[in-house]
Amino acid sequence: MNKKSAAKVLSSLPGFKNAGGFYFGICNREVISGYVLDAPPGGLYIWRFILPVYDKIDFLHMALGKRIAQFSPNETASSPTDVALLLKHDWEGFSNVRDCQSLSAYLDREQLEGDYSQWARYLTYIRCGELGAADRLENRWQSSGFPRVQLVVQNLQMVLDAKGRSGWNGVQELLTEWSERTVEKFCQ
Repeated sequence: MNKKSAAKVLSSLPGFKNAGGFYFGICNREVISGYVLDAPPGGLYIWRFILPVYDKIDFLHMALGKRIAQFSPNETASSPTDVALLLKHDWEGFSNVRDCQSLSAYLDREQLEGDYSQWARYLTYIRCGELGAADRLENRWQSSGFPRVQLVVQNLQMVLDAKGRSGWNGVQELLTEWSERTVEKFCQ
């Protein structure tokens, strides 16, 4: 499987939109998800990706993703038909993650670790109205030194500022603003 063949398979997925190496199957006010073609020297990978749209997303990334296929550059054993079937089968289950509740279940099921997964969980708690769970996570962070990723630090500060000014309603308004910005940027 080479990059051109893999891109052709991804481009042929029904209802998907292509932006760079990202192929969106879902892009709504809560979730953006699909597949990514990654072709570093010496390999070819297809990843699934999913992001909460209610985050302040400046660029698409695979922090909550999972590699679902890997090919060596000269591999001929995998045909485009095989890859198309793999993606079809994967999408049948993965496409059910369409809103904050199902994203929360996905995060639990995949047991994702790291700063971004914690941040996504926190935002998802807020978006789903699970404010007690968001508070508990916030309290745990105060003693753990979270977050370490600069972008998350900046976004968390915006959330805490909104919460200080207007409570959780202000945070919900901020997440709605971020959602509208993300949809406009990536889903149009």
